[in-house]
Amino acid sequence: MHFVLNYYSLRLFFDGMLVMMLFYVLITYYWQRKRVLIFYALYIISMLVYMTLDDTFYYHFDNDSPKNIVDAYDFALGTSQYLSLYLYGQFAILFMDLRDNDPLCVRIIGAIAVLSVVSVAMDFYYFFVNNNIDHYIFERCKEVLRYVFAALGLAVIYRVLRLRTRVVSFFVLGTMCYITGMIVAIFLLKLDSWTARDISKPFSFPMIPTEIGMILETICFTIGISWINRRTEMEKFQYHEELIGQLRQNEEKQLKLQLIRNDIARDLHDEIGSDVSGIKLLSTVASRQIESEPQEARSTLKMIGDRANIIMSAMREIVWSLNSDPESEDTLSLRLMETTEYVFRPSNLTVHTDIPESIPLWSMLPHYRRDLLLIYKEALHNVVKHASAENVYIHVGISPDYLELSIKDDGVGFDSSLKQLGNGLKNIQQRTSKLNGEVRITSAPGQGTRLSIRFPVTTDIPVNNPAH
Repeated sequence: MHFVLNYYSLRLFFDGMLVMMLFYVLITYYWQRKRVLIFYALYIISMLVYMTLDDTFYYHFDNDSPKNIVDAYDFALGTSQYLSLYLYGQFAILFMDLRDNDPLCVRIIGAIAVLSVVSVAMDFYYFFVNNNIDHYIFERCKEVLRYVFAALGLAVIYRVLRLRTRVVSFFVLGTMCYITGMIVAIFLLKLDSWTARDISKPFSFPMIPTEIGMILETICFTIGISWINRRTEMEKFQYHEELIGQLRQNEEKQLKLQLIRNDIARDLHDEIGSDVSGIKLLSTVASRQIESEPQEARSTLKMIGDRANIIMSAMREIVWSLNSDPESEDTLSLRLMETTEYVFRPSNLTVHTDIPESIPLWSMLPHYRRDLLLIYKEALHNVVKHASAENVYIHVGISPDYLELSIKDDGVGFDSSLKQLGNGLKNIQQRTSKLNGEVRITSAPGQGTRLSIRFPVTTDIPVNNPAH
């Protein structure tokens, strides 16, 4: 079978390419439901209609068909062309997101759409209402409109080029392909040998270079849409990654919160539960002693008051440690001083303190402040119980990243080289390790003891610390 290349076979091939592009766009729209794809599909359909009407118009024109038929196809050809221009403008707005990137450009495209309606109305009036209008005047009016169209189009291109995005490069390249095809078609119209519209010579029809330009344009636009889809998928992937990261952070925060709750429950049970039970027992004893042993009853009531004070102090410490108000963090020095006075009040020790008036530990988590105060209290109790000292020296130092605590006494001391430590020092080491701190114990028999602790105050505390 011998294949003959003529105008119709070449047009059929090119139209088939555009139809394949159209099916690709429609299938993509079915998957993604993006409005830009609808306008793109309608634009391709309008151009296919325009090229079909162009063939029909020139068929009737070359065969001297009645004037009313030629005028009807001439009007339909112009209308389809303006419709294509409108759909092209709407596609450009969505394709480059001009409503957000350049609102003025959207208004210019809107002006082009209005002028298209005006031009269609002029054609309708001239062809179907009053065709007695001077043809020269009608053509001059149309020519003025074409100049206005060209000026507005150049303004759109200028503003689009200023965006300098990857999408714009696809749009400009595709538009330039189509414009180049039209320029070649106009140039061929000036050559008599190329405008004979000979079926056996496909390029004697100006529509061929125009359609080639349009095919190249649709290829550029399709690549641009594929790039947008890929960018959208990457943004979704990045969003999902960020969402997963936020969920993990939330899980870590929930775990930290659970640890804090566990600490509170343990503190309430260890420090307050036994004292409350003791108060209940003492109140029962006091009620029996009031009438028969009033002196012992007064002593029992005093014990109840002392235990109530202990509970109030413990509750105050727990509430303070959980207070997230930045002003409460500046009161750490005050809490240390209150604890010092509370622990050493019953003893005959002389206390020498060097504690700053303000310790701005804004980065500390609530359980960090709580554990720090418990470590300090444990260290002071060790001095009272075991040191048999006359003087104790307390120093708190602050640096941008660390807080240093030093407690030194002139008591009996012990051999710090021994690995076995008492429960108090073990608790201090465990709590300090949990907060990423360091403990150094220096002591010798008869030479007192020095306890040095260093805490990082700007490093977040791991959530998988062992419970104390």
